[in-house]
Amino acid sequence: MERQLDNKSYGILEVKMRGVVNIEDVLNHYVSIAGDKSLPDKIKVLVDLKETRLNINPDELDNYTESMEKALSRFVHIKEAIVVEKPRETAIAMLLGKELSGSKNYFIEIFSTERAAANWLAY
Repeated sequence: MERQLDNKSYGILEVKMRGVVNIEDVLNHYVSIAGDKSLPDKIKVLVDLKETRLNINPDELDNYTESMEKALSRFVHIKEAIVVEKPRETAIAMLLGKELSGSKNYFIEIFSTERAAANWLAY
């Protein structure tokens, strides 16, 4: 997995993941941004998974949801747009979003283009 973090323009944190990503990588993503004190309490995140294969079994999500929610609790508001191209990755991203939808400070949408994702984050 390769990640690049940028928070230069429009106040959107951009994360690009490449290669094979497992559930621990996803948890580390949330722990990493939660631990970055330079990020604001209200954050918008665009995650590009177009060059990624998610090696995640949907049954694994239950075991990690609590840890992810704990990391997300550092934020007053987190709006995350996930960009995917492949059907399997789309389904897994949707399941992850459903698992985390219980957090009242976390909002997620899945998109097929970065432009659509950025437009949603802008509002």
